[in-house]
Amino acid sequence: MIIGIPREIKASEHRVGLLPSGAYQLIQRGHRVVEKDAEAHGMEWVELDQIEPS
Repeated sequence: MIIGIPREIKASEHRVGLLPSGAYQLIQRGHRVVEKDAEAHGMEWVELDQIEPS
């Protein structure tokens, strides 16, 4: 399953929809986790496949 996580785009907001430990667990179970990159042109999706457990 592909799981998309949006990134907060408002100024001074630093909340996340999924902690790195949660993304790591999903990846270990065979899911693909991607994050919406608001800083990239065109709001591109970035794959989170290099996450280490915390």
